[in-house]
Amino acid sequence: RYGADGANNAEVHNTGEVWCTMLWECYAALLRDSGRLTFAQAQERMRDYLVTSYKLTPNAPTLLDARDALLAAAAANDPADLALFWAAFARRGAGVGAISPDRFSSDNVGVVESYAVGGDLSLVASSLSVACDAEGYIDAGETGTLALTVRNVGAQSLSNSTVTISSTNPGVQFPNGTVYNLANTSSFTETSLNIPVHVNTGTAFGTLGITMTVADPGMLTGSHSYPYEAYIQANELASGTAETVEAVSETWSFLNLVGSDTWSRRLYSATDHRFWVIDAGSTADLSLVSPPLQIAPTGAFRFTFQHSFSFEKDASANYDGGVLEITTNNGASWTDIGSSATPGYGGTLFVGSLNPLGGRSAYVGNNAGYPALQSVTVDLGAAYAGQTVKLRFRHAADAGVGGPGWSIAGLTFENVTNQPFLNIVPQVDDCVALAVGDDTPRDLAFALSGPHPVRGSADFRFALPIRSHVSITLHDLSGRRVATLADGNYDAGRHTATWRSGGLAGSPAAGVYFARMIAGEKSITQRVVVVR
Repeated sequence: RYGADGANNAEVHNTGEVWCTMLWECYAALLRDSGRLTFAQAQERMRDYLVTSYKLTPNAPTLLDARDALLAAAAANDPADLALFWAAFARRGAGVGAISPDRFSSDNVGVVESYAVGGDLSLVASSLSVACDAEGYIDAGETGTLALTVRNVGAQSLSNSTVTISSTNPGVQFPNGTVYNLANTSSFTETSLNIPVHVNTGTAFGTLGITMTVADPGMLTGSHSYPYEAYIQANELASGTAETVEAVSETWSFLNLVGSDTWSRRLYSATDHRFWVIDAGSTADLSLVSPPLQIAPTGAFRFTFQHSFSFEKDASANYDGGVLEITTNNGASWTDIGSSATPGYGGTLFVGSLNPLGGRSAYVGNNAGYPALQSVTVDLGAAYAGQTVKLRFRHAADAGVGGPGWSIAGLTFENVTNQPFLNIVPQVDDCVALAVGDDTPRDLAFALSGPHPVRGSADFRFALPIRSHVSITLHDLSGRRVATLADGNYDAGRHTATWRSGGLAGSPAAGVYFARMIAGEKSITQRVVVVR
């Protein structure tokens, strides 16, 4: 605390001093373990752990994000060091069960200190899959599978862990029961679980209303509960000129010209999905691209949307931002249309810090009323009458610090003759199963397969709903391409690409990499950590 009343304790350098003491506790713990490590060995380990943790730390980290990166580095090398580091962080209030303030907090409000070291579980991934029909929602009469991934985020192994599942919707049932045992986990390891979920015949359009509770007698907090929401007895139909961003199937695409981040669909609530991109913490040029829009031969072309943004800036410059652009030649060239927007751009992007759009007008800083959504109207008149166009929301960032980012919702178009958008509507009929053996993927997917971090080789699985040209490349942190794993046409289905020691694609050295798959106009990026 700075002063008797704790005033000014959130000033950036004071917060940094707290973090410095945590790192020093870790270093001192290695130095004190003189029966196992010499001074030089402890010094070398701390140096290696610190550099590795910087590579693992995400953009705009909280103290606990940075803590977990250092713990992960130790966990990959020596369990004894991991135990020392957990105890060191706990001495300074960052033990198991600690909670950080929001990563962009200016006052550290919300911090919860913990001086304990013990076991703890966290649900880190959940996804729902269905096999009945192609729209991706559980229909009445259908059974889907809820796949969970649980991570031991504590300092001790847990061996009596369970997941208990329930639903507030009386039409949702669990054929295999409501309590499931999890495999034993040690610190920083994960286990997976598949839970069948059935929707009774006659259940009306609605949501799942599921709650999952992860528990273990050895957990310091006893249990954690997590909600899971998704529509049931639902379908996706063309909506004409409105894009709600609620549909699972996506008609917009995400294009990365520079940088490893990407646009995505982000869940804000059970019925509020938005397109979102983080304000990148390094040089980036990231676009959200519409499907082709056929403009009517007469009349004005207008569209409206809602957005919320917070980009990096200071009193002297706007370092990051976003622009609106249109193309009439399928992306060969783009024209800025920000001057037709109301409200329009708020400033000019700084030149000289490696922002790809430096010098251009853009949406900068925070929108009016941030974090609330702000409505925007773009009136392009009759300039594009009779043409086929695409639009893009383009985010560009410089080489420095990032911010919360840019979210887009509720796009509505006037004078568009095609129907490229999808809305969620009630399903009329109960489930009618597809033919047995129909295993064609419904969505584009790309993921690392097997344990992570990887040693020696890395396998990637990718799924294609249609035949596509696929490029998969590996890049280091500087953006340099270090390997090409795939470059050619692939049939619809599931495929594997491998990055193997001594293989044709190159031998992975220890470090952090980014694997990027481009299929058609869509791009998906995965981070890969390779350890010795």
